[in-house]
Amino acid sequence: MEARHGATIRVLRRMLLAVLLFGMAGAGSELALIGHYDDGWQVIPLVLLGGGGVAAVWVGVCPGAAAVAVLRVVMIGLLLGGGAGVVLHYRASAEFHAEAAAYRTESAARQGESGGAAEGWAAVRAVLSSKVPPTLAPGLLVQLGLIGLTYTYRHPALNRRADVSAEH
Repeated sequence: MEARHGATIRVLRRMLLAVLLFGMAGAGSELALIGHYDDGWQVIPLVLLGGGGVAAVWVGVCPGAAAVAVLRVVMIGLLLGGGAGVVLHYRASAEFHAEAAAYRTESAARQGESGGAAEGWAAVRAVLSSKVPPTLAPGLLVQLGLIGLTYTYRHPALNRRADVSAEH
């Protein structure tokens, strides 16, 4: 029973790594294709995804403690980068919607109508459902980071390192 359980864990771990690589390749390709590299902030997810891809391939080919540790660091970077990206996208979208509302209000005032600027939850909803920039899109980086961290959870390579430390 123990051997079967270990084999199942190995298969699941490989599947998580494959999903992680597939997701990072897809996200990185999409960002590159839409030109998500106009300024330094926009390059960060591309660097994180590229670094994550290298680390994931490294741990897939040579699953040692160093490779797993590097993958963990990059996955934490994806978590932080994704969170920061949501904040940056939210701010950019809120600014865009505020400018659009101000324009509508100004235009309506010239025509003697009410402006109808979005307020409160309506404004938040408009920002969260915005397509440019897509406010919640960087959440994908968080998801990929969690998949990568799940892959490294109790990874056998880390147990070997602990076993070696205990012997010395």
